[in-house]
Order: sequence, then structure tokens, then C-alpha cells
Amino acid sequence: MTGFTPGSKRTRTKRHRIIRTVSAIAAVATLGLAAACSSDSVTAPQLTRNNGLLGSLVTGAVNTLWSVTGVLRTTSVAVPITRSAVITLAGGHIDIPELGFRLDVPAGALPADSMVISVTALAGRTVAYEFEPHGTNFLKPLTIHQDLPGRLASLLGASPTYVGGYFKNASQVNSNTGAATVNETFTTSLLSNQISFDITHFSGYMVVTGKSGTTSDAAPADGM
Repeated sequence: MTGFTPGSKRTRTKRHRIIRTVSAIAAVATLGLAAACSSDSVTAPQLTRNNGLLGSLVTGAVNTLWSVTGVLRTTSVAVPITRSAVITLAGGHIDIPELGFRLDVPAGALPADSMVISVTALAGRTVAYEFEPHGTNFLKPLTIHQDLPGRLASLLGASPTYVGGYFKNASQVNSNTGAATVNETFTTSLLSNQISFDITHFSGYMVVTGKSGTTSDAAPADGM
């Protein structure tokens, strides 16, 4: 058998094949490393998606519905009563004196130079109102004031607990019995026989004397 001598053509060819094989293996390893780095860059945005999930959970908590008992008037409102006013950046107020209601709008609260604001007292016995334009968000809190007739205050006891309640739609309120579900509740102040509480957005508000629980599994932000 004839052997290969160093420097022969066949030996050089074999050496070149080995070099090409080693180069190919190195190239594959480089591609694998690049793929691993690429994989790392793809997984990083997962944190953003997880944050989005947390955001949806927060929204769910905000959308919790509270079962409440609304304050009832001593005399039923036969038909809805609406009052409107043009409010400017200087502020203003809307009154329904026959129901002991007042809405104060401070200067600089509007999201526009001027706005027509309407307040409608729901028909029935429940102390509840709808406000327009629906969905308006204000730059400063507005204040709702509601008088309580002396007879009604005495029926509720010497020191009842009052809370303001926000509802998105009037269908959430039984205007005769006071039974309702509200989306938010607010701390109130009581001076003599007048309840006051601040709001930052529209649609509907009522005066509540009891909060019995929620209609969803989300935990409340605070209790009453």
C-alpha cells in the first residue's frame, strides 16, 4: 500500500477538509449563541404583558358593585326635576331648592372654558341625582350638598352614618325603596342636617345610609 507523504496533494486536501469541518462547527456554535441572545431579548417584554395583567386586575377592583341602602325622602318626587346652568372657568353652582340640593363648582374645575351642566333628581323617594354631561372628568372636586328634613334625620336615628354613592346608570337604583348598587362610595361630612361630599366625575350620585357588601369577588378598597 502506498502511504501519504507530508506535503502531498492528498494530505493537503484532507487538511483543508478538517479545517472546513472545524469552521462549520464553530459557525453552528455561533448561531446557537446568537439564538440564545435573541431568545433573551424576546422574553424581556413578558414583564410588560404581566404589568398589563395587573392593570386589568386593578380595573376589576374599581368596577366592584356595592349593595347599598339609599336615604329616602319623606315626600316622593312625582316626576324628575332638572336644573341646568352654564358654568364657566370662574365656577358656579346649581340649586334645586325644593329638594334641598346644591352643587358647587369651584373656579378652574372645568375641562373646558364653559359647559352646560344639568342635574336631574330621580322620580320617587330615593335621594338620587343624575348629572350631565355624562362621563365628564373635572380638574378640581365639585361638592354636593343635600339637606335632610328633620323628620327624616330623626327616623334614621341620632347619629346615622352617611356615605355618598356613585352609580353609572339609573337602572342601578330602585327609586322607591332605596335599594341600589353603586360603583364607588365617598366619605361625607354632616353639618346640622346637611350632608356634603366631593365628586370628580359624572354620572349619578345618591346619599347612602348602609353598605351591605359587594356583588363581585373583588376585595373592597375600604370598608364602611
